[in-house]
Amino acid sequence: MIVVSIGLLAGACAQVPARWSASTRAGMVRPPACVTVFFVDGFDAVEMDRMLAAGRLPNIQRIFVDGGVRVRSAVASLPPITYPNAVAMITGLYPGHHGVVGNLWFDRDACLFRNYGFASRYRQSNEDFTGQTIFELLPDELTATIQDHTRRGADIIIDNWAQTGVDWFLENYSDVDARVGTCFPKVAAQARRAGRWPVVYWNYFPAPDEYAHPAGSASPDYEDALVVMDAALGQLVADEEAADVADKRYYVLLSDHGHVPLQPDAWLDLKTWLETTWQRRVRTECCQSGGKAGRCRVLAQYDTVLIVGASRRAVIHLRGPGGWDDPASAALIERMVGGPLAPDEPGIVTFPQVRIACTRAGENAVRVVSRDAAARVERRTVNGERQFRIVPVNPAISDDAFGYRHDAALAAFVDAGWHDSQAWLAATASEEIRDFVPQIVALFDSPRAGDIVAFAADHSSFEPDWLGGHGSCLARDMQIPLYFAGGDLPRGAEIPVGRLVDVMPTALDLIGKGERISQAGAIDGVSLLPQLRAAAPAR
Repeated sequence: MIVVSIGLLAGACAQVPARWSASTRAGMVRPPACVTVFFVDGFDAVEMDRMLAAGRLPNIQRIFVDGGVRVRSAVASLPPITYPNAVAMITGLYPGHHGVVGNLWFDRDACLFRNYGFASRYRQSNEDFTGQTIFELLPDELTATIQDHTRRGADIIIDNWAQTGVDWFLENYSDVDARVGTCFPKVAAQARRAGRWPVVYWNYFPAPDEYAHPAGSASPDYEDALVVMDAALGQLVADEEAADVADKRYYVLLSDHGHVPLQPDAWLDLKTWLETTWQRRVRTECCQSGGKAGRCRVLAQYDTVLIVGASRRAVIHLRGPGGWDDPASAALIERMVGGPLAPDEPGIVTFPQVRIACTRAGENAVRVVSRDAAARVERRTVNGERQFRIVPVNPAISDDAFGYRHDAALAAFVDAGWHDSQAWLAATASEEIRDFVPQIVALFDSPRAGDIVAFAADHSSFEPDWLGGHGSCLARDMQIPLYFAGGDLPRGAEIPVGRLVDVMPTALDLIGKGERISQAGAIDGVSLLPQLRAAAPAR
């Protein structure tokens, strides 16, 4: 989610009639291929399918469903929250590897909070992540972004605070999205000045997420926001087609997370639980700037930092005996998690609002605990390939914290031991907890991940009042729309699985710059282009 003050970021363009001809390209080099990305914040796959069936998203139907390739089981990066995934889609890295692990996060080594939910800080993520963006990998090409807060390295950046700031203050979020559809003239003007068309043109639509949190993803406001977005998307594609800006034009439709309907009475007040049950001194936010010494003096008054992300993921940082740069004891963490490993403790997994809780169990392992089960997810590297497995923590305790043993074939897969990342994605693509095994270890690669990460149960949350949320590891949080269309790709087709981190390498491949993928170093995504070109007709 992007909170209200961040709305001041949105881009704007004057509404200019789309009258395009060869004159648009006068003095401008047409690239062999270009890719236009439509990033729709909080675009829930369940609601998308329902609205497509009702005929309410005609442009998405025509351009992507009938005209492109759907990734049938596409998953976001863990946690499925906006900023971690906004970075993941342009770097090909999981949040635990690029460093932005939430819209809010805490770095205990630096005694530093980060919260991007302010007008003065919404773009600060560009300073906080590692890895190279798709824009930085194309320094010799022209690239453009409209409204996107996370866009390091882009050449054309269209932001307009005045017009969109008013819309955001008045909560006219769909007007912000409608304006994205009018931005083609401004991009074309800058492209003419540069003498070439952008090979990557990235568009961001924040409105659906803004309506879904207070009203839910089944609300009329949310549905109307998707209709507006669909119209804006259709206008941009029509303008590009009329201008004929490249030999091949590709289009990508994606989101950063799903949106889960919440039950208002099914929320868990973790701050009160920590303070009353565990007598912890809890801080939920602190200094974002200033010197480390000053920040640490403030935090010395507290022994716990609690961060809730988008309602459905909670992170607990515990101060050790020697201070914030000293780790908390493993025994304390185990007691606070509870479950079958600490059955006499009032641990976090005893609450029905919590599906699972995770803790670091070494450099290449994570412990995952539910109310009745506990397991270790382990990682190893063999001949440069990362492999993963699930093993019991205690032979007397069930290891089925994920619910994978309901299916005999999947249980046999788990019991077989080590598998690579792609195999885990394919094996769990239809499960309640999907693609979790590779991603949870990657999340804990970051020191910002926390000591305990709790994921909410279905329809539950860690914040009151909202009717929609995301951030948990469950299917509806993680499932996203992901389509590729245009150029020489099949029409009305699908491939079985894919990840949001696959978008960056796939986009480079689409524009004929696949050799740049290796320049990004070790990334988590892979190019889907071979699968896209061989895609089967959609079911």
